[in-house]
Amino acid sequence: MDQYYKKISIIVLIIFAGILVFIVGVVNNPDKQIGKSAEYSPPSGPAIMNNSEELYKILNDNYQFTNIREDLGVFARTTIDKYGNDGSLDVVFEVKKVESVDGVIHIKGQFLGQKQTISMQVKPLSFGQIDSSIRNESTDTSIDKVLPSNSSYNKFVGSLPLNKDDYSITYDVGDDSFVVNLYERDPSLNTPAGADISSGLGLKSLESVKVKYVLPSIYGI
Repeated sequence: MDQYYKKISIIVLIIFAGILVFIVGVVNNPDKQIGKSAEYSPPSGPAIMNNSEELYKILNDNYQFTNIREDLGVFARTTIDKYGNDGSLDVVFEVKKVESVDGVIHIKGQFLGQKQTISMQVKPLSFGQIDSSIRNESTDTSIDKVLPSNSSYNKFVGSLPLNKDDYSITYDVGDDSFVVNLYERDPSLNTPAGADISSGLGLKSLESVKVKYVLPSIYGI
């Protein structure tokens, strides 16, 4: 009977050790499990980034980290036949080098199974946005204008807050909405604030954009 309980104890310890190793692995590299759920499925999901721990430490921002992965995913599917022709493949990027110089993060690596060196420059902006540039050093290929991070919407969000005499414009990342903080309880200020947003986004109207107007407290607090 003692031998039976000893065997059970050993099995329990082995299982516990395995769980502990798994947890440590995920904590050390938060991107290890990305790409396994429907949210990250190809052909349009963000790239999986291996050896991305140092990059994540530098950014310390989940939104910016995801934006980098989205840009890499688009770059691979647009410029590399392996990913563009086979929509069932996850894009996997192997990070080889990361350094931050004067506020710009320089990333070098390779897409899995490819020998070409890919360089990426990232400048963190406000509200989880980034200014992004990716180049295939072997073919001198770059598609910066079509990278998701470089869209008019994301560029404007990254330029906020916008401070005016009568109001300020910020952004609610969790709600994906623009927030106009009015300094006076004057509804007429909605018009110029809305014009600033539509102009910044390059839109004629704000029908497709979520905007919240916040009035000052009547108690002056």
